[in-house]
Amino acid sequence: MPKALQLLNKKFGRLTVIEQIGRRHGQILWLCLCDCGTQTTVLGHSLNKGKTRSCGCLQNEKAALIGQGTGATNEEMIGAKYGRLTVIASAGTATNKSKKSTLWQCQCKCGNQLTLSTGRLHNGRIRCSCQIIGHHSGSGSRQGSSPTYLSWESMRKRCLYPRHDSYKNYGAKGIQVCDHWRSFTNFLADMGDRPEGTTLGRTLDMGDYLKSNCFWMSSTEQGLAQRNKNALLKWSAA
Repeated sequence: MPKALQLLNKKFGRLTVIEQIGRRHGQILWLCLCDCGTQTTVLGHSLNKGKTRSCGCLQNEKAALIGQGTGATNEEMIGAKYGRLTVIASAGTATNKSKKSTLWQCQCKCGNQLTLSTGRLHNGRIRCSCQIIGHHSGSGSRQGSSPTYLSWESMRKRCLYPRHDSYKNYGAKGIQVCDHWRSFTNFLADMGDRPEGTTLGRTLDMGDYLKSNCFWMSSTEQGLAQRNKNALLKWSAA
């Protein structure tokens, strides 16, 4: 296929190239169909360089949003990452003191979901409850390094991530994390802060990770659970 025709049927932003219709200023001119249903003509280099991404509707939407104090479209926001948060959906608008703001549903790496305005996301004025909780857990350590958070994260990784070194002893053997504990906030509410000198253990070191089967255990208690487990397995096999 000639190089000039390689743009046919390709998509650039909201535009789909449907036909070559001539030249302008020495450049190939293409007829494009916008997602909004409007047909428009665009020079090839404007498509390739990302200068033109719609029939003009995208700019109109931006202008309207800027007039509302938001300045962002769904295409630009959904999937965007802000620290630990990822924007997953539009959540409507809110009006405060006659100022309208666009709201976005965001999901934190810990599993929590928050509704935040464009302004708060862009200005960095965002903090999931897991960060606040983590900051006050473990003598003021930051979320991501508090003992409670590290135990929760380690539990998830060894059960859910096949590349984790301990997955073969947990997830690969069918040991699961209950859905309620996919959120750090729920885990913390059920287990409380991890006491010094303990780790997360299970009854007889067996079964899934859920509230009724888990405890903060000392190394001595963990060893006892492991010995009782081994004795039970040996007895069962006899």
